[in-house]
Amino acid sequence: MAFVDVNDDGKPDLVAISASGTLGKLIIYPNIGTPGNARFGDPVIHLVPGIFAAGRIIVADMDNDGREDIVSSTTSSSGKVGIFKNTGSITSLPFSVIFLSFSYMNDLAIGDINGDGKLEIIVAAEGVTSSGNTGIVVLANHSIPGSLSFSAVNLAMSVAPSAVHLADLNQDFRPELIVAKKNLPEVVIHRNPGLATIDVGSFNMSAGSEVKPAIISWVLALIY
Repeated sequence: MAFVDVNDDGKPDLVAISASGTLGKLIIYPNIGTPGNARFGDPVIHLVPGIFAAGRIIVADMDNDGREDIVSSTTSSSGKVGIFKNTGSITSLPFSVIFLSFSYMNDLAIGDINGDGKLEIIVAAEGVTSSGNTGIVVLANHSIPGSLSFSAVNLAMSVAPSAVHLADLNQDFRPELIVAKKNLPEVVIHRNPGLATIDVGSFNMSAGSEVKPAIISWVLALIY
């Protein structure tokens, strides 16, 4: 679940996504609270086909229109990224839905990787690259206010990624890609060279370029 102002009244509403089979539900609890009195109204439920099982939810303004949108992953074997565009209404369907399908999706992160002021979506997935390999999928953001648009760039890896994170680790104002490898006690960092165009060179993915923080790998080795 997440909190987001759906109806532009300045109050964060409670939003949740649930699913049964291939039919999902977008559930909104409108915030009707007053100072000193936290309250949520009766849920407004919208049916959303195509959601298999809701996973991680991230709230962010994906098209720079001043409203926070919802990006949601799924945890099923036909993983999807659902991008729910906030249009400022609760009673009518408040989110336009864009589904981007993958084979298996393990995690996602959001960040501006090329410095154009638009947030990309980073997906840790399996069996998604053009060659059928496991890898990272970068959903390059071409959106303009009021209209969502993304294109996929596939970054192959030899081992499936189980988790992804973006953070500026060397203070160059560009987020690095941090990846935990599935079923291995290993975390690797891929440097961001700061390319304006998002492509296979946006992060240096070659095995020899990986930075492996020793202390993190040591801690993970104790866990496994």
